[in-house]
Amino acid sequence: MQKISIASPLFLLREKCKDNLYGVLSRIAALGFDGVEFLGFFGKPPEEIAQHLKNIHLTALGNFVELGELVSNLDGVIGAHKTLGCKYITLGRLSREFLPDGEKYESAVSAIKDAAQALNENGIQLLFHNHDGEFYKTASGQIALDRILSDIPALKLEPDIGWMQIAGAEPAHYLTEYKERCPVMHFKDYYADDGADIGKVSDMDGMRGGLNQAHFCFRPVGYGVVNYPVLITPAMACKPEWIVCDHDNSYENDPFDDLALSLSYTRSLTRMAENY
Repeated sequence: MQKISIASPLFLLREKCKDNLYGVLSRIAALGFDGVEFLGFFGKPPEEIAQHLKNIHLTALGNFVELGELVSNLDGVIGAHKTLGCKYITLGRLSREFLPDGEKYESAVSAIKDAAQALNENGIQLLFHNHDGEFYKTASGQIALDRILSDIPALKLEPDIGWMQIAGAEPAHYLTEYKERCPVMHFKDYYADDGADIGKVSDMDGMRGGLNQAHFCFRPVGYGVVNYPVLITPAMACKPEWIVCDHDNSYENDPFDDLALSLSYTRSLTRMAENY
């Protein structure tokens, strides 16, 4: 029977982390999450964070690190994440110049390959987390995300299912196509009247979308329009080690309440799938 661990992101809680990182981590543990995916360390030393995580029985699955830091401080990045026991480091959003057909794409590919090799030698896997901006067609007709994964075989994918669907892509296709390359995945959910009318989520400035944006809003996993009961089959076929209950905005709701809803739904879904 396949056992999957479930983690909370810190993106949703980033403002609270600035004031009280350890309090946030303790609340995440109290909700019943197995682990946490960091978004930087909010000025705290890795040794201190590691001790706190040990005290509250929470695992650091990984962290988001910008490409510039991987290039300028690779040894420091490796040391900090080995201290925390992270098995994964995830590349955050790349600016357009570093994406396929961008003027700095080739240099980015070279830098990512070097970083991935060094991380692998230290027991850390480099992941790429998609948003909606990696699904354009390149000049060669290939989807940008496919080009990135083709050009950097050592890079694995952290598929964000919600962003895939927002972009108009088919999550089931990517889960099947990259079945051997998805050790960590993000379950994200949202609502929209019509997915074709969402427009650019970044233009909403953290607010719910209006009539012209199909009333778009993020929701806890299982409470939106993403068909997770269907997608759990190709997701489980990837044999992921971790699922992150990703969530970008709780608006006026308590984010911990939203995370609790996401965790309960995701755990029920995976438990049912684990028994098949």
